[in-house]
Amino acid sequence: MTARARFTVYDASMLAISLHGMQLDKAGRPYVEHPMRVATSVALSGGTPVQEMAAWLHDVLEDTDATVETLCSYDVPWQVIDIVEALTHLPNEPNVTYWNRIAETPYAVLVKLCDIYDNLNPARMCYLDEATQKRLRTKYGMALVSLSK
Repeated sequence: MTARARFTVYDASMLAISLHGMQLDKAGRPYVEHPMRVATSVALSGGTPVQEMAAWLHDVLEDTDATVETLCSYDVPWQVIDIVEALTHLPNEPNVTYWNRIAETPYAVLVKLCDIYDNLNPARMCYLDEATQKRLRTKYGMALVSLSK
């Protein structure tokens, strides 16, 4: 019997595609295109493979039925799970608490910055109404200030 090969960025991408399934974003595009862009941005920004894996999986605990146990069952490395947990905005959690948790998890910061920049991309924002765009710009602006301390 051979040992299972280590979990890779490719494995994370396939798991994200599987877990996000047929979800669509607000523009009606496959949701998984968002983590793909975030992972690409992380890679182009000099992120580690662990950060790339976390970028692929950064929304699965928040936006799918997946749990930490689900990730463990796929042999996702604990370093990746730690980042994904830090990036998961808990129900009713104040933004400041959430951003502080990310800031306290150094490898999570780059992933969140890439996530924010993708969420603020005009090509995505144009599908949202003016009030939502303004709310998100304010929220993400505060996040950027908080994460750059």
